[in-house]
Amino acid sequence: MNGFLKRCLAVAAVCAGCGALNGCLITNVSTGTSGNLTTATATVALQGPAPCTVNAVANSTECKPVMTVGSGVPPLGQTYNFDITLLSYASALPLYDPVILQVPTSMSNFAGSIAAGPTGTTGMPLVVQAGLQTIPIDASTNLVAEPGMQLVIVDLPANLPYPATYTLNFQFSGTTNTIKAIFTGKVSVGGTAEKAGVTYYPPIFPCVTSMAQVPAIALPASAVSVLQVLLSQHGCVGKQYDLSVPVTGTINVNQQGLTGSWYNPATDGQGIELEFFADAVAPGTAYLQGAWFTYDVTAGGADHQRWYTFSGNAKTAASEKAGGGAAVPVTIYQNTGGTFGAPPVTSAVAVGTGTLTINDCTSGSFSYNFTDGSGRSGSTPLTRLTQNVTCVTSGVSTPNADFGLTGNWYDPATSGQGFVIEVNPTSHAMFFTWYTYAANGQGSGASGQRWYTGQGTFTAGMRSISGKLYESTGGVFNQGAAPPAVEVGTATVTFASCSAATLSYSFTSGSNAGHSGAIALSRVGPTPAGCSP
Repeated sequence: MNGFLKRCLAVAAVCAGCGALNGCLITNVSTGTSGNLTTATATVALQGPAPCTVNAVANSTECKPVMTVGSGVPPLGQTYNFDITLLSYASALPLYDPVILQVPTSMSNFAGSIAAGPTGTTGMPLVVQAGLQTIPIDASTNLVAEPGMQLVIVDLPANLPYPATYTLNFQFSGTTNTIKAIFTGKVSVGGTAEKAGVTYYPPIFPCVTSMAQVPAIALPASAVSVLQVLLSQHGCVGKQYDLSVPVTGTINVNQQGLTGSWYNPATDGQGIELEFFADAVAPGTAYLQGAWFTYDVTAGGADHQRWYTFSGNAKTAASEKAGGGAAVPVTIYQNTGGTFGAPPVTSAVAVGTGTLTINDCTSGSFSYNFTDGSGRSGSTPLTRLTQNVTCVTSGVSTPNADFGLTGNWYDPATSGQGFVIEVNPTSHAMFFTWYTYAANGQGSGASGQRWYTGQGTFTAGMRSISGKLYESTGGVFNQGAAPPAVEVGTATVTFASCSAATLSYSFTSGSNAGHSGAIALSRVGPTPAGCSP
């Protein structure tokens, strides 16, 4: 953040003119396309870092960089002051920082180099991360890409000598009419010699949390037109970013008390259901089963609903090295080819990997990397939807007879679809997600997936709980709050025991209007300790 080279690099990548930024100056910008390749070249002069003040007492760092854009007739030659405070972070910052670009998901093969001297005969590679849908801004906020777009982090090699002049080259496969760019800091916290921490990218200019708030720059463009777009935006003044170190390694993940419904309030309308089978793998190691209800990368109707499952082994903190135990590596799966409430049985196909991190009984995060060709990767913070019932941060929890009904349920005859039901006596609520398919979904691939949610009021000891069914559409994968869920029917869950139940349903509207019936359910996995029928 100190050097704010981010701005220099961004201007180079998006074909701007020259701009001085408390430490860099860009000139000789040129861009072009040849076949299916887009390229940009610029001269970068590194000068010196921007001023930052470390306040060890307040555990914060304040940076006040100054930017001068171009020279000559206004608006060129103007000076802009920024003022950003990093909370929970008191340390000197690196000189070199990245730019974050947004381009269509169809763009690929991002690469670049920076070389000493105006001719740049021998270059060092730029550090590029592409295919991202979210990037952590600080401890509570993510930067999110727009539908159909990807985020690309373009960073310079560390420890470049200054003052010095360099030649920068950047390219990617594909052509596009527009591009967006923001200039950010880069701060890594919470890492150890044995475990990577988290890297935050707090925006500086423009001061946004979503790429939807950033104006597009038309390509190809003149230097003046690009500068006019940039100068129309507002940088961060008085902005504070919380760079708290994530809490890890202090929670016992070998406990059923972590089972339940989790979500990111910023992406309300989608979420994750978790079940921890304590000691199922080995003493001290739980088996984690997760279900993720979300959407396609573009908004649409019910055919744009998407759901995934994931699983992995969750070890207790005591069985890990210091700093471990709360991060659970998982494999992500997708089921397709099913029919609503009927055979055939469908099989889970691995489509990616991820890591579920549990900070405490009510907060965590989920990172993902899809290998299905979509290029999706990123992370989302998680908050517990309902109140904690039996989870403890250390020691042994006390089971609850009602909460013991919470978990994964299915009909073996239609394996590959099912329910995750939470019975929460503390919140006096029942909440479930229903993972299924369209009535004609067998040959529709992912667009044949369907999911519904159910909600009802619960009081202690109830074993038959009635509620309403809801259908959610219009959301975008791991982005923004979805439109409000629409009531589409009613349902009743009746528990005959801790391992057998019946769900009766009646759809009165929505994509399943007119369907009604009853499904005999069996529990997936062992019954939690303390469950009472």
